[in-house]
Amino acid sequence: MKGAREPIKKVKAGSGALVAVDSTGFEDMEIETHHTLICIGTVANLDTALVKQQPGVDLYQVSGNDLQDQIDMALLDHLHCQRTIVFVGGEQAKCEALAYGVKWIEDTPAANDALIQFWRDAVPELDSP
Repeated sequence: MKGAREPIKKVKAGSGALVAVDSTGFEDMEIETHHTLICIGTVANLDTALVKQQPGVDLYQVSGNDLQDQIDMALLDHLHCQRTIVFVGGEQAKCEALAYGVKWIEDTPAANDALIQFWRDAVPELDSP
């Protein structure tokens, strides 16, 4: 088609977000980044005020007999975005994180620092897990 822009060729990092770039180098759009945090069961050490201050964080509290359904629904919320995923909690959270192939942070007094460090180091992925 005459005058149409060339299709997007690659994605490169730009100012903290992934930016789609076409073959001319024109930045087309930013891809929104989310940090999905799923607290499984009772989580006593997490500072939710600190968590809510972080940009792009989506906090979910799940428990009960339909735990996997609740996790699946939380993960579907931002399936279209690049994101990081982390589960926080005890042994049940550890087992679920292993099953979903995501990061687990134990509910200890060090959980807040570990969570912030995870967000600093983690590379957001599309359609993860």
